Amino acid sequence: MVTVSVTDISILGNNILDSPDGESDTSRQPPWMAKPYRLWSLLTMLEFYAKEFVHLSVLLEDIRLNIDNLGVQQIKEVSPFYRGVLHKMREHCSNIGLTYSIKGIDRISTKLIEEQILSTEIKHDLRSLRERVFDELDNNFFLVIPRTKAQYYHFTHPLFDVAISKAFPDSWDDVWAAGRCFALDEWTACVFHLMRVAEHGLRSLADRIGVTFASPPELENWKNIIDLIEKKIKELEALPKSVKKSEDLKFYSDAAVQFRYFKDAWRNHVSHSRENYDERKASSVLDHVLEFMRELASRP
Repeated sequence: MVTVSVTDISILGNNILDSPDGESDTSRQPPWMAKPYRLWSLLTMLEFYAKEFVHLSVLLEDIRLNIDNLGVQQIKEVSPFYRGVLHKMREHCSNIGLTYSIKGIDRISTKLIEEQILSTEIKHDLRSLRERVFDELDNNFFLVIPRTKAQYYHFTHPLFDVAISKAFPDSWDDVWAAGRCFALDEWTACVFHLMRVAEHGLRSLADRIGVTFASPPELENWKNIIDLIEKKIKELEALPKSVKKSEDLKFYSDAAVQFRYFKDAWRNHVSHSRENYDERKASSVLDHVLEFMRELASRP
C-alpha cells in the first residue's frame, strides 16, 4: 500500500486547485442547456464538455485514492484541503449541469465541516458520487444532424428568404418549423407546415384582389377562397385594356393556378392523412412552396 502524507496531499492540492483555466463561473450553464434545440458542433462539445469532465474525473479519482490511505485523524487535518477540492468539483458539476451530483458533493462537504468523519462512510459517499456523475452524464442526449441538413435546421439555406418574413410575418413560425422538420427527417410534418405557410399567402392574395368573406378568412376552406379569387379575376378581365390590367391578370391568374395545384397535390392529402412523404417529395414541396412564396412576396 502506498502511504501518502499530509504534505504530499498539500502539494497535490496545489497542483489540482491551480487550474490553468482560472476560476470556473458557477453561474453559467452548458450551451445546450442555456439554448436548447440548437445545433452544437462536436468541437464545441469537446471544448466545453470534455474539459470539465476531465478536470472533474481527475479530482474525483485523486480524492478517492488519497482518502483510502488516510486515517480519521489525518482526514481531519487535511479536511480544509478536501473541502477546497470538493468546491472545485462542485464548480465543474455546475458548469456541465450535473445538479444531482452537486447534492452528493454538498453532503460530503458538510460531513467534513462538521467533522462527522467515518473513513468507510466517506469512501462509500465518494463511490456513490462517482456513480452519480456518470449516471447524470449518461442522461444527457444529443441528436446528430447530417451536415447537408444543418442549413435547414440553422435556417441558413437560401430558400429561407427574409422577404418572406417581411411580407408574411405570421407565416414565419411555420417556415422555421418546416425547415427543422426537414432536417430531422420528419418529412410529412415538413409538408404540413409548408401548407400552413402557403395558406398565409393564399389569404394575402385574396385580400389583395379584394375578396370579402362572410366569416373570418381563417375559417374558410381553400376551395372557397380560390373560387372567390377566380371570381375576382373574371371581374378584372372585364376592365378596359391597360398595361396594369395585363400585369395584374397574369400575376393573379398564375397565383390562383398555383394555389389550386397546392390544394389538389399536397394540401388535401397531408391535411386528411391520405399520404406520407419521403425525403425526395418533401424536398420538392419545400423548394416549390418557398420559391413561390418568395415570388408572391416580391410583388407589393
